[in-house]
Amino acid sequence: MTVELDQKFEERKLNVCSLSVVIPVYNQEKEISHSINNIKSVIEKLHLSYEIIVVNDGSTDNTVNELKNLKSSYPLKIISYPKNVGKGYAVKEGILNSKGEFLIFMDGDLEISSDILHEYIVSLQQTDNDIIIGSKYHEQSIIKIPLRRRILSRIFNLLVRTLLPINLMDTQSGLKAGKGDVLRKVFKIMLTKRYAFDVEMLTVSSLFNCKVGELPIKINLNCGFKKKEMYKMFVDLLAISYRFKIIKWYQRQLKQTS
Repeated sequence: MTVELDQKFEERKLNVCSLSVVIPVYNQEKEISHSINNIKSVIEKLHLSYEIIVVNDGSTDNTVNELKNLKSSYPLKIISYPKNVGKGYAVKEGILNSKGEFLIFMDGDLEISSDILHEYIVSLQQTDNDIIIGSKYHEQSIIKIPLRRRILSRIFNLLVRTLLPINLMDTQSGLKAGKGDVLRKVFKIMLTKRYAFDVEMLTVSSLFNCKVGELPIKINLNCGFKKKEMYKMFVDLLAISYRFKIIKWYQRQLKQTS
């Protein structure tokens, strides 16, 4: 798919438009330098003012020192804390400390190719979508995923669509984008710290009547889900569904009494 920035966007990109890229990391000392360099090279082709926010989620290896070494050469903002809390918490910290008009968050292992970021920014600028999610099941996606993981992903997304007002084929891919003000508002009230934070983001977005679009991704996943991870994702999903139903119940009561 080929897309182009429109003329008005080109004219105002350096003055008004800015992009924040949030990258949560945990024990990624071996690939973080390559990942940041790759993402930076892609972003610079957009000619946007930008910031890269890397959130170190309690890494126990040399990730922090690698990030400090990179900071002298890259426009990095590093957020770090000693204890591993979870990817959802890390993404939230990065987003709430961002300032971009547009915002992207993605995994630091580059299992999802970064060379499609341009399409996500263009979609946000040229459509009325508030949030764009990368979907493994988009007809133009290029995916390499173990069969077991693909089946479990389908089952999980079926549960999501059954329990919550989310009519999307994929909620869990590691690449999402949105308007900065919208995502900061959404993440500010989110509670999920680990696995199913993506589902909570989309659930809260529905309460704000946000419009969500899907775009293709290029992904190469070599590992599957662990049973422990699947269990915790399911628990997170039930908690999100429970909170959502309580909110909707109170909303109905308020309408009846008004």
